Amino acid sequence: YKVIQQEACGDVYKVSALYEYIRHDLDTEIRSRISSREYFSERELWQLLESIADAGAYLQSNKLVHGDIKPGTILITQKGHFILQDQLFSYEGLSMAEQIVYRRGPFATQLFLAPEILQNLQAGMYQTVPNSYKADVFSLGLTVLEAALLADIHPLYAGSDTRIDKRMLGAMLDDVRAHYSQGLEDILDTMLDFNYDRRPDFITLQQMIPDYRHPERYMELPKSCLLYTSDAADDLLCVDLGGRRIIKKK
Repeated sequence: YKVIQQEACGDVYKVSALYEYIRHDLDTEIRSRISSREYFSERELWQLLESIADAGAYLQSNKLVHGDIKPGTILITQKGHFILQDQLFSYEGLSMAEQIVYRRGPFATQLFLAPEILQNLQAGMYQTVPNSYKADVFSLGLTVLEAALLADIHPLYAGSDTRIDKRMLGAMLDDVRAHYSQGLEDILDTMLDFNYDRRPDFITLQQMIPDYRHPERYMELPKSCLLYTSDAADDLLCVDLGGRRIIKKK
């Protein structure tokens, strides 16, 4: 937040940063639920999807790219809100692909990358993809898929660092439909389209979500503050960018 102090010599701007320590992330929650076989409810999955889609749409509207969406970068507050961690708080702001190319990140890091990024990695270098927002939407789709099935998505790669098994992905989506609504399976199928021309970006995804949900069965979900880190920002209907600045949502 910003406090403006008036002094005789002119305006003095004092900027204070407030951080909240959140120890729990989606990856930890998924591993815990795998052990107990406690599946996420449909409401929880829609809340996860809508919260991170809203965060991505906000970033896209400001021409910012996250580039590292995965369970480990989605925090869960004590109130149960899903929050997208500021990229600067992990791996010095490197995207997933950059972590792999420049820092030889672990194979697990690659599991949430879009096919077009994997193709670039196969060439031995990270190159700009046609639409980074659509690539992040694919990453979010895989993240929600893993949460829905409580199943590790390692098998999707079939021993390959740069190829996703499309048939196995289709089977996983069928499993989603068997346990959840057709609408949830359909929107994940759209987000995980290998053709990025057909895949939505975040702003389009944000507009699509109400059409895929079942409002007659699920209550309207509360809007959350979507970028790390403060519940206080959520209470104020703000967007909190890592404690560095808070911007009122319109």
